[in-house]
Amino acid sequence: MPLDIDERTHLLNSDDSEGQILTTAVTSDKEHRKERDSKGSLLIRLVLMLLAVVILSVLARIPLSVFSLHPFFMTIFVILLTEGIATLQPTHTKNEKHQGLKRHAIIQIVAFLLGLLGFSAIFYNKVISNKSHFTSGHGKLGVSVILYLIAQFLFGLVCAYIPGLAPAVKKLWKYHRLTGYIFLSLVWINVILGLQADYIVDNSWLIPSSFLLSNWSFLVVVFIILGVALRIRPYKLKGQVQFSH
Repeated sequence: MPLDIDERTHLLNSDDSEGQILTTAVTSDKEHRKERDSKGSLLIRLVLMLLAVVILSVLARIPLSVFSLHPFFMTIFVILLTEGIATLQPTHTKNEKHQGLKRHAIIQIVAFLLGLLGFSAIFYNKVISNKSHFTSGHGKLGVSVILYLIAQFLFGLVCAYIPGLAPAVKKLWKYHRLTGYIFLSLVWINVILGLQADYIVDNSWLIPSSFLLSNWSFLVVVFIILGVALRIRPYKLKGQVQFSH
C-alpha cells in the first residue's frame, strides 16, 4: 500500500533525525578524543621539561668528565624516546600514519644512538676508574634496558623497512607497539633510579633530596604512562599496520 505524503514526510524526518544524532555523536567523540590527546601531550611535555631542567641544573654544578656524558646523553635519549612513541599516537589518515611512522623512525634512530653513547660513557668510566659494573639497581636495570632497546630497535626495523616480508611478519608490528609501551615504562623506572644516585641527590637544588629518595618520585612514571595512555588508540594494538616504502 503506497504511503501518503504525511507518512513519507515522517519517515524522511526520522531518517534526518537519526542522521543528525549520529553526526552529533561522532563529532562529540572526536572532540573528546582530541581533548584526551591534548591532555596527554601536555602531561608528557611537562614531565620531559622537568627532567631536562633537573638534569641540566645538576650538570651545571659538576665538572665535565666522561661520567657526566652519561646523564647528558641519556636524558636526551629518554626525551626523544618518549616523543618518538607519542608521535605515533594518534594518527588517522593513511598520510598521517605514513608521516607518523617517518617521524617515529627518525626520532628513534637518533634516540637509539644516544642511548648507546650514554651507556658507552658510563661503561668506559667504570673501566678507567677500575670500578665494578652493574652493581646498583640502576645499573642492573640499565643494562637490561639497553639490551631491550637493541632488540626493540631491530624488531621495528625489520617489521617496517625490510622489503618482501610475508604479511604474517608485518602483523607482528602490533607486538612491537605493545612491547614499546612496556619498554618506555622500564626506561622511566630506571630514570627515577638514576635520579636517586648520589651525584644527583647531592647536586640537585630544584627538587628536594627527600623527594628524590622517596617512593613519591615514582609518580613521574605514572604521569608518563598516563600521558601516553590518554593518546593510545586500542584498536591499533589489534590489527596490521600498512607501510609505505
